[in-house]
Amino acid sequence: MAAANGGASGGRRAGIQLGALLVAAALCNVAYTILIPFVPTLQHRFGMTPAAIGLTFGAFSATKALAQPLGGWTVDRLCARTVAVAGLLVSAAATAALAGARDTGEVIGYRILWGLGDGFAAPALYRLASALGERDGHEARVLGWFGSAAVVGMALGPGVVAAFADTLTFPAAFALGAALTTGAAVVLWCAVAPDLGRAPARHHGADLPESAPASRPGTWLTVVGFGLLDFVNNFIYAALEPTLPLYATRTLRLDARTVSLLFFVGLAASAAIYAIGGRPVQQHGERAVATIALFVQAAALTAAGASAVAGVLAASFVLLMISQPLVYVAARSGVTAVSGRGQGRAFGLFGLISDLGWVTGPIVVTPLLNTMGGSVLLLLALLAAITGATAWTLAGRRKALRSVVPR
Repeated sequence: MAAANGGASGGRRAGIQLGALLVAAALCNVAYTILIPFVPTLQHRFGMTPAAIGLTFGAFSATKALAQPLGGWTVDRLCARTVAVAGLLVSAAATAALAGARDTGEVIGYRILWGLGDGFAAPALYRLASALGERDGHEARVLGWFGSAAVVGMALGPGVVAAFADTLTFPAAFALGAALTTGAAVVLWCAVAPDLGRAPARHHGADLPESAPASRPGTWLTVVGFGLLDFVNNFIYAALEPTLPLYATRTLRLDARTVSLLFFVGLAASAAIYAIGGRPVQQHGERAVATIALFVQAAALTAAGASAVAGVLAASFVLLMISQPLVYVAARSGVTAVSGRGQGRAFGLFGLISDLGWVTGPIVVTPLLNTMGGSVLLLLALLAAITGATAWTLAGRRKALRSVVPR
């Protein structure tokens, strides 16, 4: 009876920690997507060119990407909860400062600081999610739930702007985002155990059941491969964040409220797929799921680029947003195969490669909109198709991927 009660208590505690992690993931992502509907405002309020807007998005992502290996290294040596909370508080401070930005330089500078905070928080949050999934052997599902919660927060950003478009100002929106990010840090600190996700210590040089990835070069190659898949996934979405609103308002004459609703619907659909995305990954393997999802993205982007019709653009964007989570879950599920003392570093390397997509997407694609118009979407379609074909050709089977590190 005592053992049963102990197991029930442990299960409740794990459930509370998982709930806290999902709430925190949602809250800290609201502030990020609040900026999307304000892309036209950046032009009018600060006189920013499309290239400067692309740099605003890219500078954030570059800093986040470069900070993640250091963040992952810190996670392996300290408490994952502490690293996550510290990173979120830095992000909240930067978001609050952005609310009072006066010129282009300040906007970009505060975005860089914001990226630094997220760069430390990201590998810590992934490690916490992985640790909770390891308890029942459902890492992919927990990572899917984590992604779903994050996208719920992302959907709330443009959703809030759309709902209060007539009254919500630029400063008020980012002050709200800062408050919610601070709330995410408080929730984690209060509800998550400090030892959750802590790397196991060595004892008298004995081998651990799960070895550090640094001792297995093949493991790092696997992490790099999954990072490249996620790089393309992120490149495509990050390119659309500034490009799609500009294309929709300039060429299709849609207003800011309609663009906000489009992102809200797309992100809401994406959140639903994140919640169930772990199941097909576990059943069919990372390669198959990621490949099919990339081909679906290629088809959606082709339809959007070939037809300057608002309805087609909306349907294509929603279809793309449905397929994006499957690549996300497949890639992170693969990284969880690298477990043990070095998982923070594994997620740090993965995050560095993956987040370069957030950097290069807006910087490369946004300026092309001036010369190519909607045809730039066809270039993104080609990238998705080539990546899907390459993943199918070069990647090993799920069993082979899982056998890189003995479990």
